[in-house]
Amino acid sequence: MNLQKLPKQTLITILSVSLVMIVALTFWLIGSKQASSKDNLNRDDASTDEADLRYTDEHPDGKRAYITELPELQELICSALDTSNVEQYLLSGNVRNYVKVSFADYYKKHNCQPAWIDQKGLLPQADSLLSALKAAPKEGLIYDYHLEQLRKAKDKISGILSHRSNPDSTELSELAKFDLQMSASFFTYASHLLSGKVDPDQFDITWRAEPRKRNLAPILEEALAENNLSEALQKVVPTYPQYAQLKDWLARFQDIAGKGGWPVIPSGHILKRGDEGERVVLLKKRLALTNDLSIAIKDSLPVFNEGIEEAVKRFQQRNGLLADGLVGKSTLALLNTPVEKRIEKIRINLERLRWLPDTLGEKYVMVNIPAYRATVIESGHQVLEMKVVVGKEYTSTPVFRDQIQYIEFSPTWTVPLSIAREEILPILQKDSVYLTQNNFLLHETWREEDTPIDPYEIDWSTISSRDFHYRLEQQPGPGNPMGQVKFMFPNDLAIYLHDTPSEHLFDKKTRAYSHGCVRVEKPVDFALLLLEDEPEVNEQNIYEYMHSDSPKRVRLPQPMPIQFMYLTAFVDEQGRINFRKDIYGHDSLQIEAIR
Repeated sequence: MNLQKLPKQTLITILSVSLVMIVALTFWLIGSKQASSKDNLNRDDASTDEADLRYTDEHPDGKRAYITELPELQELICSALDTSNVEQYLLSGNVRNYVKVSFADYYKKHNCQPAWIDQKGLLPQADSLLSALKAAPKEGLIYDYHLEQLRKAKDKISGILSHRSNPDSTELSELAKFDLQMSASFFTYASHLLSGKVDPDQFDITWRAEPRKRNLAPILEEALAENNLSEALQKVVPTYPQYAQLKDWLARFQDIAGKGGWPVIPSGHILKRGDEGERVVLLKKRLALTNDLSIAIKDSLPVFNEGIEEAVKRFQQRNGLLADGLVGKSTLALLNTPVEKRIEKIRINLERLRWLPDTLGEKYVMVNIPAYRATVIESGHQVLEMKVVVGKEYTSTPVFRDQIQYIEFSPTWTVPLSIAREEILPILQKDSVYLTQNNFLLHETWREEDTPIDPYEIDWSTISSRDFHYRLEQQPGPGNPMGQVKFMFPNDLAIYLHDTPSEHLFDKKTRAYSHGCVRVEKPVDFALLLLEDEPEVNEQNIYEYMHSDSPKRVRLPQPMPIQFMYLTAFVDEQGRINFRKDIYGHDSLQIEAIR
């Protein structure tokens, strides 16, 4: 077509239409490119529901927009997620694998988008995280989580973002590093709340625990979506009432410490009812701080009256002492224990609760070793409490979890080889009739089908401890150290609960006398409770089983979880904080580890 021959008005019309078409085509191409880019950014979130895509174009309620203008920053974050570099951002030298996975998963799911920054600046969630980290001591966690470093970096990042719309490569590196460090602090803190700051298996082979594990990326997603960092983190703390109760007492003791602690009572004669003087005034102040002293008698009179005596007894009960109301050497030492030491004790016991599983079950048995106490918990309530005798310091009762499978009435006792060599052989070398008099059978081997042999055929004076290989089996009867019943949960530690003929030991305040197994105060009540769903078993049956000449095994309808614990600080049924002696020396080692 020869355009020169067309009328001028027609030519203008054609050119105008062409220009409009070109503009329309340009906008269509731009739109297609943006849609493709958006699809690419969201390819890992294809299955995520609308609520999970929690970003908007503005900042209402702390929410934020997707980044579409800083691909270089995303590229830097992706590069940093290389497995060889991840650990430099995580704060602990011993990083749990699930923490590494959570850290990488979050960024990979969101195409390496920054978690704490968008094109409009720092998100308010960054301040929320710093506030949550500052509150870590309230959880009993002493760790800076790079808090001061993050605060300084935040100020620097704020300056970059407020003055430059197009950060240079150095500034982009600072932004990426800050974002990764913020997330690393979140994941590290969350993992400490979930699983504890340290792993328990590093301390002692007799301390067995399997701390909880969880992908923490969804926790961070929720926290960022709702700007509720503190609330989201609370979802990973233990749900046991004991944890919340210990935290409350920790806060009280931290408050006392912040005000200078409690008064020190000078040494002197035993304080008792009727005494007067300045030591009594200090005693009253000390007892009032831990709520042992009734409000009604919080006066300044320097008189040791009946109210003070009752307060002393409460203090003694809480600390595992004989409650006689006298302030002697042992009671005075505990009264004068610095509040900082009590805070440390609460902190390590919060850590031990973090080593437990999410739940022990609807119904379970808990043995608290340093408290010399076993309880049965059902639906969160204590339904049975018993005194127990636990292992001596050098034959300690281990910390572990298992399930009671069956009960053995009128049990035999197969003597552990170590006890036979170290304790019984020396007796045999002096008294050859010992085995017969105490109802023992002697076996040549450890095979169950092996028949007994005559102990008088052996010259025990020629047998050394190293040469002793015999199996000793004590038959049912009043002299059997297993008593009349055993509660069995077969394990490689050879630990179980059992009755005892030495009932007088339950009258003692300190009850670490066994070789590791646990002797229970109320075996009949315990057996009845474990078998309450077994219709053919009643108290009469149990009495008959316990006085039989041969063992009787009864399997539980359902295995009963049992948890051996080592809580030297705990809150009792009356809401009082209790402390117990560290009988095996676990506290000092573990306290040092979590500092």
